[in-house]
Amino acid sequence: MPKTGYTLSETALASEASAKTIRNWIDRDLVPFTKADQDEPDGWHRFSARTVLLFALTQRLVRHGLPVGDAVRLVETSRRLSPKGTLWRHRNTPAAAIPAAFANVTLFVWRTDDGEWRSVEGDPASDPDLPDTFIWVDLERVAATVAAALEDLGGDASQKS
Repeated sequence: MPKTGYTLSETALASEASAKTIRNWIDRDLVPFTKADQDEPDGWHRFSARTVLLFALTQRLVRHGLPVGDAVRLVETSRRLSPKGTLWRHRNTPAAAIPAAFANVTLFVWRTDDGEWRSVEGDPASDPDLPDTFIWVDLERVAATVAAALEDLGGDASQKS
């Protein structure tokens, strides 16, 4: 049976998170979004394009000061990143299809006065409830970066063997 998905090394390169960091997050059960990915009989993981993108977004938020648990929660609760979303209904969604789903979409993240991290997808000009200070994540740009890296590593997960 052909293998689908991306190895830990490929996932690390495409997401800009080190393999050691990803392995640490998995071992500490901090990234529940990996549960849908397949495990090989030899114990190795193969990650979907969606999971690679989630690692990339989590890494970027952690790099800007969010604790891993909060970053994962915000990424997982994003409407467009939901596993029930149209783009993700098929496990082998081609990497090249991902950026178009995030065209002109920004994720805004901020910390409330009570210390809780919040996020919303949208446009700052159309959302008057955004605070005056927040982290801005260009989902289209991150998705394009991840998709290009996955393409450079050997094409779509559905074509890997």
